[in-house]
Amino acid sequence: MSADRRLASTPEHVAGEQRCLPGPFAARHISKMADQTSAPLALRPSVDDVITQLAHSRASLELVFVDKRRVSCVGQGGALGHPKTFYEIGEKGYAECAYCDRIFYFDPSRAGEVITG
Repeated sequence: MSADRRLASTPEHVAGEQRCLPGPFAARHISKMADQTSAPLALRPSVDDVITQLAHSRASLELVFVDKRRVSCVGQGGALGHPKTFYEIGEKGYAECAYCDRIFYFDPSRAGEVITG
């Protein structure tokens, strides 16, 4: 079957022009972009609620305020840290590192501030 016949038989081909529909990768990327602008700050849990839920002990607490939805963590101590991992901050408004339990809280007005136990 020729390429022209395949295009003519697909619903993406309309009135002589080829339309490109997003594939699975593009659809995920588009939904991530939407997540960056959705979830108003007022609907997420407060900092105190996050600390209460996630902090295993107050002494080991490390909460970092960030202004981007995609964050990375390498732990502490250079070579004594852990592999670099990336996290997406979604509707919850925070992400927790699976290795060191560092909490990244999305709040652009307080970006760069760190709370430690």
